[in-house]
Amino acid sequence: MTPPRSFSSVVCALLGRHPDLYGFPELNLFKTDTIEELNFARIQRRWPTAMDGLARTLAEIHEGTQNELSVHRARVWINEHMHLGCKEVFNYVLDYVAPKIGVDKSPTTILKVENMERAFHMFPKARFLHLTRHPVTSAKSIAEFLSVIIQTREQVGQMQARVGWSVDPAFLSDEEEDLKGNKPVKVSPLKLWLSAHTKIMNFMERLPLGQGMRIRGEDLLSDLDIYLPQLAEWLGVRTDQEAIDEMKSPEESPYARTGPINAPFGNDPKFLANPKLRSSKVPIPPLKGTFEWAVDTDTAREIQELAQQMGY
Repeated sequence: MTPPRSFSSVVCALLGRHPDLYGFPELNLFKTDTIEELNFARIQRRWPTAMDGLARTLAEIHEGTQNELSVHRARVWINEHMHLGCKEVFNYVLDYVAPKIGVDKSPTTILKVENMERAFHMFPKARFLHLTRHPVTSAKSIAEFLSVIIQTREQVGQMQARVGWSVDPAFLSDEEEDLKGNKPVKVSPLKLWLSAHTKIMNFMERLPLGQGMRIRGEDLLSDLDIYLPQLAEWLGVRTDQEAIDEMKSPEESPYARTGPINAPFGNDPKFLANPKLRSSKVPIPPLKGTFEWAVDTDTAREIQELAQQMGY
């Protein structure tokens, strides 16, 4: 559990490469109770890629490949099963990958406490990993991510309009009103970082002993030989060297590349473009004096206190 652009794609792929685990792309199945509600959120929130990860997963488990035809058939399957609950669909994909244990990394899970509680209610024995990243590098990356997403969404919407299609409401630009006449609210990356991690930590405090773990993403990616065995032991899976070495090749995940044109995402675009691990250590900038100018005094103080609590 972590906000966008906090190493979640690469860490999920690392975990998913373990012989006893299966790393999914972003399924977003903890955001709503039913698939129909998820599709409505996709349109209402101008979130066209919301089901890319689910479509790619269904194509992969149904046909063992992710191309335009298999993803098209996966989307037909989704449309025919809109009435299903998200838990039913999650159990459906888990049955396909069994006996491996599924790993989900959807950043939307942490946007609301009710989403995290829904995840716990669906899978009360699940383990929850709180992955952190320094607020400054995280906020810069979130800002970059939002810029790319908005630009891509608007370009696709304009393309649909040029060729005479009825524009999917999920592709409307931020300057246009949604179906209810509202314009999207501008997101502050630093406030998103603060809000998301505050919610995660409040949720984690209520978990039964042993079901939650927090780790700094920078530490994990800088020293895999120390942290991967610890994570494997916590998850109750193999900790031998062969299993740990398997985890060090996230680029081998079936979801570690851009998907076909009808479901290109499902993971962070930067990870999809370059999923290989970097050999250098992940730098951690100083905390004080690096972000205060971007937010008000009270928010800056809250960010600093929370970041220090995480070890930054």
